[in-house]
Amino acid sequence: MQLEYGGELPPSVTRMPTDPQPTLANAVTSTPLEFLTARAASGDEVMADAARAKLEGEEVEGSDDGGVYLEEEEDALIQAARDGDLDRVQLLLHLDAGNADRDPEVNINVNATDADEATALMWAVHEGHPQVVTLLLAADGIDVNAVDASGKTALICAAHRGHAEVVTLLLGADGIDVNAADASGGTALICAADKGQTEVVALLLGTTSIDVNAADVSGCTALICAAYLGRTEVVTLLVAAEGIDVNATNSRRRTALQYASAEGHAAIVELLRRRRPRN
Repeated sequence: MQLEYGGELPPSVTRMPTDPQPTLANAVTSTPLEFLTARAASGDEVMADAARAKLEGEEVEGSDDGGVYLEEEEDALIQAARDGDLDRVQLLLHLDAGNADRDPEVNINVNATDADEATALMWAVHEGHPQVVTLLLAADGIDVNAVDASGKTALICAAHRGHAEVVTLLLGADGIDVNAADASGGTALICAADKGQTEVVALLLGTTSIDVNAADVSGCTALICAAYLGRTEVVTLLVAAEGIDVNATNSRRRTALQYASAEGHAAIVELLRRRRPRN
């Protein structure tokens, strides 16, 4: 699945029950085995089976290396993130964090991907789950700039869908690349402008490293896209941005003004005509 097309994950893992779960405070000092046992006591059949297998020194059915958590549990993190299951994500991340000695039988990978290379973070972003995003961004080793099969990062996805709160969280993440581009050359700013996500555009323009004149593979900038599609509020923000090139042309050698005029967007035409290059 491609994230923006809303594809479904394969049902590789049965969703955990929503019975009362042990609090994180009660589990902080637990070993992986103690943690599994606590989860089993809460009525979680998946964890109960894993705990029994570990206690008895058995391999979990379907495992190819004797590990308690293999690909199915990596998929479980993705599924929990997609579903916005905050408690489950928290518990899975705690299990990984509690594995200080990197026990090979505990295999939780925060950057694991599905068939289309989408991570748990991408799914949480796509579905607009800010609390889950917050947890994942705090996880050790999280790759905030991971890309899916189409080259989209979590930030591009959030911008595309207009999840302003999630965009704010991502912009605060260490190492975030605000100018990353997908396979078609679309950056977060271009995608937000194209979809008319005014609040997201404002957030992105507020970052010091944003490239306001970045262009996609067809040479279209955020301004050209917004002008063509009649996104007046977005154009208003863009023409006021430091360093904006209102005369930029795409691969067809057409400017934002030419597109706005051809499409009959009178207000945008006026905005672009009034705009004067800054010294």
